[in-house]
Amino acid sequence: CVILYLFLACVLAVTNGERGSDGPAPPVMAGHTVIFFDSDSEFPAVRGFVAWVVHSLGLRMTAVASSNFKQGMADLVTSGLRAVVMGQRRGDPWADELDLFSPSTDGWPAFMRINPIIDWSYSHVWLFLRAFGLPYCSMYDEGFTSIGSISDTVKNPALLRADGSYAPAFELRDATTERAGRSSRRDKGAAKQPTQGAAAAVDEPSPVFARTVSASPCLRA
Repeated sequence: CVILYLFLACVLAVTNGERGSDGPAPPVMAGHTVIFFDSDSEFPAVRGFVAWVVHSLGLRMTAVASSNFKQGMADLVTSGLRAVVMGQRRGDPWADELDLFSPSTDGWPAFMRINPIIDWSYSHVWLFLRAFGLPYCSMYDEGFTSIGSISDTVKNPALLRADGSYAPAFELRDATTERAGRSSRRDKGAAKQPTQGAAAAVDEPSPVFARTVSASPCLRA
């Protein structure tokens, strides 16, 4: 969701500059397209949050099935997509060699991956969300710090309290344990496919910039 909020802020700044101080306030995100990388094992809370964001902002959503991710991206590129704004950070699997602008991997449909928060830390993400009071998926208040699919995600043991409850994600002290609730199989192999060409949203959540099929941030909780 961080990427979507940053994208919204940029659109708002541009539209405010274009209309001037006396013009009517435009519907900032209405009509923009976001890409959601869907899965049969998606958490209901993630689906609910995504649906709420899409409805609240008047977005159009294109769902790409994770089981056919490469073909889904090929279809989007054929339709005119040229860039995807993603929420990957250095600590994510296979993200060490990414830059702010990184072409898609060889053998994949050709598009530009834009990574505006590639150098953000875990604490940067939570400082941003909490400082501005921005909504996020409720699972992060229940002890989850990195959300994948139902089959490979559990609450982070580093957040387990003495009474058996879990602290919220923003209370995690050691950022190196961010993915402690994700299975090692996912980290070693299964996570590689989304990294080839999509968000990590999530983080986040791909509107088509300026209503053209050119750049799209990816929607994620």
